[in-house]
Amino acid sequence: MSDIVKSSDRLTRETTVVLLLDHQVGPLWEPDAAGLRRNVSCLAAHASALDIPTIVSTMSCDEWGPIISELTTALPGVTSMAASTATVR
Repeated sequence: MSDIVKSSDRLTRETTVVLLLDHQVGPLWEPDAAGLRRNVSCLAAHASALDIPTIVSTMSCDEWGPIISELTTALPGVTSMAASTATVR
């Protein structure tokens, strides 16, 4: 029984945040990315409906474009945090 998560350890609206990184037009314009675009916007819409804080980050908007329209529709008034550098490790 020690593997059971205590109810006080579960995720709640007060202890959760949704982080969406680099969901921009450039990388996600291809038809085979349509499913990903749908799923991300659905996740964002549910987070919004549940009042879960959501952080949207973009990288190099000049190169990759703005946030996908599905995401801005799901999160009205969203502004993104622009990452100044990309570090891959």
